Amino acid sequence: AAWEVQPDQPCQSMAMDPNDADHLLVNNASRRELYESTDGGRTFHPCLGYRGAVMVAIDRTGWYYVGSEAGIYRNAGGCRAGKWEPMFDRRIARRTGAVRDRVAHDFQAINIDFGGDPGGVAFGSDQGVFMKNVSDADMRTNLRLVSGNGDMSNNIIMHPSIAMGEEPHTRYLVTALWDWGPVASWDNGTHWPSWQTPDDGSALGFFGEGGGCFGVGRSVYSLCIHHHNVARSSRGGKNFSRFVVPNGASVGAPAFARRAGSRAEPSGLLYAPMTMEAPAWEVIVDTEVVCGAGE
Repeated sequence: AAWEVQPDQPCQSMAMDPNDADHLLVNNASRRELYESTDGGRTFHPCLGYRGAVMVAIDRTGWYYVGSEAGIYRNAGGCRAGKWEPMFDRRIARRTGAVRDRVAHDFQAINIDFGGDPGGVAFGSDQGVFMKNVSDADMRTNLRLVSGNGDMSNNIIMHPSIAMGEEPHTRYLVTALWDWGPVASWDNGTHWPSWQTPDDGSALGFFGEGGGCFGVGRSVYSLCIHHHNVARSSRGGKNFSRFVVPNGASVGAPAFARRAGSRAEPSGLLYAPMTMEAPAWEVIVDTEVVCGAGE
């Protein structure tokens, strides 16, 4: 074979049409833009201006796919007249029946001819394995993926909080995760619905991946801490309030003082190590300041 170097087309990933060897999709590594060739790589044109792909694929039905940290996107109409649409995973809440569609992310691979079907495609990600629904005759408009994860989870628990629940013999559990954000259980870890109802309060959407959650001994208190974010709950993890530590601070794992004679009940004093840039206020040493009722 005679190889021709094309320095203006640095290739991060490439897909060849299984039905046409002259039809290529190339992800340009320098501009991170997707290009198409219909003449075996002699000429290229942009594919609807799509940017940010890491992997690309063409299945036997002629559909195009791109995958990256941002998700899986499908194009059923080509690079001239088609459009890129996100494929999604559907979650249905057990307690409320609420439906939430989300685009799974951090994809690692696209596999065509999956399951021996000409249109079969599987997508591997940090959130597990997802598959194109080849049994759906309306797949051109239905972009819902089939989840192959069952009850498996690849989440890594960072640090759990265990607090007294509001029901008899119940503990509330809240934990930070890697991947995604914190989750919560209100029935001793049997289910993990997190924050779904008004009584639960809002989810810790500001928290992100990482950090940790901490119980405060034998009490109803729960803390979740990640860098400058400190979330506090007096209901075991429900109805969190948020405190943002200023000046680029990063707060570490807390410790609490015990009541006299107890090894588990907190006294109310809580301590945590912290790093912070120079504060924008004057530090007053050895002085006690008391706020009045109207302050």
